[in-house]
Amino acid sequence: MNKRYLFVGAIIVVAIAVIVAAFLIFKPAFFSSDSETARLTALVAKSPDDARLRQALGMRLLGKGDYKGAETHLLIAMNIEPYNTDILQSVGMLYYRKGEPHKALSYWRTILEIDPGNALVWELVNKVSAEEKGAKPSHGSASQAVNPEWERLYKTGQDKYQAKDYAGAIVAFKKAAKINPDDFRTWFNIGAAYYEMRDLANAKENWEKALKLKKDDMLVKRLITLAEQGIWRKESVADIRRRLEKEPDDWELHARLADALAREKATADKAEKEYLEVLRLNPAHADTYFKLIDLSLRLERHAKAVAYSGALVKKRPQDEDAKKMHETLKRLKKFFDDGAGNWARLGMGGYMEMTPVRIGNETLHIDRFEVTNAAYDAFLKSSGHLPPPAWESAALKGKENAPVVNVSWYDAIAYCRWVGKRLPTEEEWRSAAIGNAKHKYPWGDDFDKTKANTVEAGYRMAVPVGSFPAQNGLHDMIGNVSEWTMTGDEIKVKKGGSFMSDAKGSATSSEQKSRPEARDGETGFRCARDEN
Repeated sequence: MNKRYLFVGAIIVVAIAVIVAAFLIFKPAFFSSDSETARLTALVAKSPDDARLRQALGMRLLGKGDYKGAETHLLIAMNIEPYNTDILQSVGMLYYRKGEPHKALSYWRTILEIDPGNALVWELVNKVSAEEKGAKPSHGSASQAVNPEWERLYKTGQDKYQAKDYAGAIVAFKKAAKINPDDFRTWFNIGAAYYEMRDLANAKENWEKALKLKKDDMLVKRLITLAEQGIWRKESVADIRRRLEKEPDDWELHARLADALAREKATADKAEKEYLEVLRLNPAHADTYFKLIDLSLRLERHAKAVAYSGALVKKRPQDEDAKKMHETLKRLKKFFDDGAGNWARLGMGGYMEMTPVRIGNETLHIDRFEVTNAAYDAFLKSSGHLPPPAWESAALKGKENAPVVNVSWYDAIAYCRWVGKRLPTEEEWRSAAIGNAKHKYPWGDDFDKTKANTVEAGYRMAVPVGSFPAQNGLHDMIGNVSEWTMTGDEIKVKKGGSFMSDAKGSATSSEQKSRPEARDGETGFRCARDEN
């Protein structure tokens, strides 16, 4: 595993994380905002496969004492993202709160099997183990060596896995397994590496070996089921292809094949070809156009989304909804085209400029833009701070000046300190947005969907910062992404709403509240600095 992950380790960061996690686990928290629960419930209904939304809703229900509801959503989230250690930690919290510490330990120990250097989870495991009468912790310390050669090979496997050299990881882990064939973690990681290579049969075989060593491990059982489902899908794809050899002009078979291929990013291009074949055979099948548009947006191919929506309008010239969607997608494409040009012109420094605003008798400097992907990436590389889930620097090309998301309140605090700033308070944020006018929005009391990226604008995704006109010298104070503030104790306040917030939810008087460790695809931040 990369040293940055093993030594995420700055002592202060780990200490803060341990204190916060322990507080959250051992002292119940209650939520006061039923509207936020309703909002998350509605979002989950729209995006049932979004693991982060499921986790956020599950944790909110847990805080309200709804264990059954929390368990439902957290286990679904774990099924969607079985390797997500944040979700595993949340499931552990659920069972600890329910009075089932043995189950909590099972999930937290699973995290250690994925990430043996996780100091925070070591603290939780050892603390809860000590509470169980007569219990003996199944792990010692993170640095305890079982066998030096095994440790070396296991570490090599981790490093190669993090470097995405899955074949090399498998070789190293298998050598480690020969030295200690009774180590659950080794077989688990061999299965994980095979899964990343999409070799589902070998993934299932090695997870079954792991399960023999830890028969009550629910995660491995679910992973085996996941692999079996994947094998079934592959067999289904193969079966459809065999049928297509006999019936090559059956557009419904092509549609089924395209739907199956569209589930995996690796086969998205093949899915697109199959959808196009559906249209060749059945040009009037409007649903396929929508699927091509959705696929293009998921792959961030805005030009193709515009092209497919334009083709739909030609096929259905009287469809006003299709025309409206086409115009919306053209504007969305322009945002990203203009964003690329602005990035080339301004560079990272241009997006880190600040604007002075008067707060009472004091002057506060606040970022003109929401913190960008590029700026946050520079922070990660310099500080060694743990990145957001699935963060890849190479994947930022073309999205450098999009707002960073999936950052917790702690992440935002760490970044702002790194640049010599801090988060604004809720009152500072609101004063910066509207000054002394006390309007609902920076521009007045009447909402204008052309001035902010909210749900009314119809884009349903974050766009490059600064795409909308500045208000009071600041961009995107309303919409685009919600922004963390300093305000709040156990629960932190976010302001401004996001691309999924409506006019009411994004008003300067409105606020959203989340646990400080929460992350989602709608939340980012900007920093502030005092005059002196």
